[in-house]
This record gives sequence, structure tokens and C-alpha cells, in this order.
Amino acid sequence: MTEIQAVLCGYYGKGNGGDEALLVSMLEMLPPHVKPIVLSAAPRATSKSYGVKSYDRMNSGSVVRALKESQVLILGGGSLIQDATSMRNSIYYGGLIGLARQFGLQTIAISQGIGPVDKPLTRWIAKRAFANCAALSVRDPASAALLESWGLSCIIAPDPVWSLTATPVPEIASIPQPQNRRHLAIAPQTHNRTPSGPNHGLGGLTSRHWQSYFTRALPTDYRYGHYPTNSRRTDR
Repeated sequence: MTEIQAVLCGYYGKGNGGDEALLVSMLEMLPPHVKPIVLSAAPRATSKSYGVKSYDRMNSGSVVRALKESQVLILGGGSLIQDATSMRNSIYYGGLIGLARQFGLQTIAISQGIGPVDKPLTRWIAKRAFANCAALSVRDPASAALLESWGLSCIIAPDPVWSLTATPVPEIASIPQPQNRRHLAIAPQTHNRTPSGPNHGLGGLTSRHWQSYFTRALPTDYRYGHYPTNSRRTDR
């Protein structure tokens, strides 16, 4: 069978466990005759971790070279085209799909979560980008309904991460178990997607407020705490 080269693009190389799992699952799903080039924020680390060719996703020369070397662009997965964080991600992925079309590549979009696309420009980019896809799957009915309202067909498919090959980790059994307590990790997020204004949602509550809420809402055998994390917002 003739060898095909495919460019994989997504939120790769950013240290996000969910997106890295998506990448691994798609690499596992590729047929043997399809050779991947991964666009990554950390191409050296991606190449070392997965044994694949990887180019810098923000280097225009590298992106063009990857597309010229390939026959297929695979977009996946997650909420890549949306304007909840900023419009830059929609412009990036929409532009990438448009560039792939100019170079004669077919685009396949896998396990997409589309939106929110509240701004007119974002909606225009999303409609144009997904209309140029040869095959398109989404991960939820809301995304499918949005595409259908635009006259675009798709299928609803499970997240490809569920297809990952399981690897036993015997060391887990040696981790001490908490005695008579359950632990719940909570990561409050701020956003400005509601009329209540910025900082609406759990992230806008004070530690006293959300601790009071969970004290009432959770069973008494749960333990909770406040752990600082990196709260900077990032584009996908």
C-alpha cells in the first residue's frame, strides 16, 4: 500500500495530560502506511516521547514544510475552534485548514468539541473551516446540532482516548490508602461568559465561600483543601 504522510495538529506539547492522551490515541489508531508529522509547541519533547517526526507549531516555515510533505491534515481533538479564551486559536486552526486546502491536502477533524463561537468572525471561521473537511466527527450532541444548523454533516463518536491500550502500573498498589477519608481535588476556574461579569463562577468565589459550599454538599467522609495552581489562561 502506498505510504501516506499526515500532519497531526492540536494542543500538543503544552503539557496538558488530556491533549497528550488524545495524541497518543490517534497515533495508535493510524494505519501502518500512514506516517505522522506532529505540530507541537515542544517538537523535540514530542519526538522523544512518541518516536515521531515533529515540527514547531508556531514556526510558519516548519508548518508549511510539514504540509508540503504530506497528503492529509488531521485536526484533533478537543475544543480547538472556539472563542472562550481568545480568537487566536480559531484563527490559527482555521488558517491551518485553509492553508492545507491550498496545498491540496484533505482535512479530517476528529472528536471536535465546537464552540462556544459567540463572535461573528469566529462563527465564520468555524463554518468555513469545517466545511472544508473531508470527514468530521464530534464528541457531543450540541456540537453536532451546531454543525447541522450550518448545513454540515458529521458523526458523533466517542473520545478516542477510550481506545488507548491499557498499561498496568504495579507500583500503584503500594501507594498508601487514606484511612476512612475520601479526597476530592477541585480546580476552580474564572471566566466571563455570563452576564454576571468577570470572575463569575467557582473561580470568582473566595476560599471561604467555596469551602462552605462543599462542606454542606459533600458527605462527611470527604476531605477537601485549597491548593494553589497556575491560574494563567492559555489559548488552545
